[in-house]
Amino acid sequence: MQTSATGFFSSLRTRLVALALILVLVPTVVIGLLAFLQGRDTLRQQVGQNLATLAGSTADSVSGFLGDRAQDVRFLSRLPELTGEDSGTAVDKRDTLNEFLEIYTTYRAAYITDVNGVIESATDFTIGDQSGTEWFQRASMGEVYISDTFYLTTAQELVLIFAAPVYNPIGDLVGVTATSMSADLLVNLVAARDIGEAGEVVIVDDDHRIMADKHIDNIFTAVDADLLDNRNVSAERPYLIAPDQEFSGDAIYTFAPIETNKTDWTVMVRLPVSELDASSNDLAARVALIGVLAIVGAGALVFPLTSSIINPLTRLTSTASQFSAGQYDLQLPKQLLKQDNEIGQLGRAFAEMSSAVNKRDAELRDLNRDLENRVEARTVELNQANKELQVALARVKEAARVKSEFLANVSHELRTPLNAIIGFSDMMLAGMTGPMNDKQTHKLQRLRENGGRLLGLINDLLDLTRIEAGRMDIIRKPFAPSKLIERTSHQMEVLAQQKRLQFAVTIDDNMPDMVIGDEKRLEQVIVNLLSNAFKFTPEGVVGLSVIADTTKAQWRISVADTGIGIPPHARDLIFEEFRQIDGSYTRSYKGTGLGLAITHNLVRMMDGKIELKSELDVGSTFTVILPLELPEDQTLPEMEGELIYA
Repeated sequence: MQTSATGFFSSLRTRLVALALILVLVPTVVIGLLAFLQGRDTLRQQVGQNLATLAGSTADSVSGFLGDRAQDVRFLSRLPELTGEDSGTAVDKRDTLNEFLEIYTTYRAAYITDVNGVIESATDFTIGDQSGTEWFQRASMGEVYISDTFYLTTAQELVLIFAAPVYNPIGDLVGVTATSMSADLLVNLVAARDIGEAGEVVIVDDDHRIMADKHIDNIFTAVDADLLDNRNVSAERPYLIAPDQEFSGDAIYTFAPIETNKTDWTVMVRLPVSELDASSNDLAARVALIGVLAIVGAGALVFPLTSSIINPLTRLTSTASQFSAGQYDLQLPKQLLKQDNEIGQLGRAFAEMSSAVNKRDAELRDLNRDLENRVEARTVELNQANKELQVALARVKEAARVKSEFLANVSHELRTPLNAIIGFSDMMLAGMTGPMNDKQTHKLQRLRENGGRLLGLINDLLDLTRIEAGRMDIIRKPFAPSKLIERTSHQMEVLAQQKRLQFAVTIDDNMPDMVIGDEKRLEQVIVNLLSNAFKFTPEGVVGLSVIADTTKAQWRISVADTGIGIPPHARDLIFEEFRQIDGSYTRSYKGTGLGLAITHNLVRMMDGKIELKSELDVGSTFTVILPLELPEDQTLPEMEGELIYA
């Protein structure tokens, strides 16, 4: 077994292939690993930013909620029925408290005490001295107090207490008012903001205890003190990654303080890292697939290259063996002898030695053999050249097919995430994910605009690929040219207004009401031509006209502008893919050079043609000429003239 393995690796072909594959495999693994690590870090940073935004918006909501409740109890403490000299009996005060609860349905109960903390009136069964409670002590010192979440035994539920001091008309403290509210309202406020499958939003007090959580069992459980002590993370990295017992692994955390007089509360958002790792694993799988494809591609290139080296050496070895056996009339391939390398030198030396031996034979036989060998060699060369040409042609066709499929697949795969990016950007710009400052809005608008521009480029690439692959179908059916032109002109009016250009649209009165053609592709052609006209016209007029030529059974769509014009040397190039005009005229204009190429191909597929007239610094006119085909029940109008839209 060892001898067989040694013989296998002693092969020169095997060594060359192994070396080439190693040279491809090592960089592929390194680059793939770096791409995976960078992608994972980028994903965590993006998620951390989103969680920080969620924590901030939740803190604002909780702050507003608690602030409203503080205003409610302050309002209750100032009611004349509770503070005036004729405030009434305890029964009257209870009626006032009940009326308050009927209006403010958020609360489950309301109380009022005297200056010593004894309950004067209550809407539930609370009685007795409350002077030892924190809410009475803090409110009697002049503070509007908000309690932590606690379990109220008499109500058998989790509640919060809001309390405020009561002053008589001359400013003396005469008691304290308080309201109790079910903690479910606060729990529902954070429970509605779940993220991911296991992530959650909670509120933590200064004793590191959870005050509100969608999981009721987690309330009053302690949070790691070290985690909260390090919650003041930087703006560049507003999140922490730390172990979490509940998730049995690491979690990503963000924090936001609650800005009310309850300053010791903090909103904490946590999400298990395992949910992020699922996306990272998908990225790793894609990187691995790319690596495998790279290795397969390298193998496909290495084998022909090694064959170009090994095959001549094999031929030399075989010839040398036959020569040593007494066959002195052997001839090496001329392409081998013509190689300007060590193999060629060896072949030529061997040929010279063979020539010296064969020189002893008769000159006539040598001459005849030489002629036969030359004819045979020439035939071999021609056959080889023919085979190589066929192989090259097949490779070109295969490369074109692979390119078209690759562009189509890539365009399709890119459009889905781009549409998601644009959709989420629109949601954020609409305020659905919370308020944003002007800088964030500006940057998000830039993201939205560039996403739309990139989506347009991908659509152009997909159209071009379909055209090249012959998968673009022209659907011919009756449509109204006037409605097409009106719809397209309304669509492009925005560009005219943005660049402050005049936009004139005319339709020949002789144009039939209905024609037969592909309305969708015609709209694409007109939009491409108008977009170019607006792009390259800094000032002046852009015109769109439609004319019917009944004598030639044609109709024409012309787009004219007063823009920068096209130089003569570029007029035959602008309809090619990825071509743009060179020079100072176009350095400030963006584009990929696909619009006119797609337009040219679409018009050709509709049995039409495009004519161009242009003059530098004067303007350009693109005219699309199409066959005029009418439905069976329609004839050409007899009237002449033009209909002007704008």
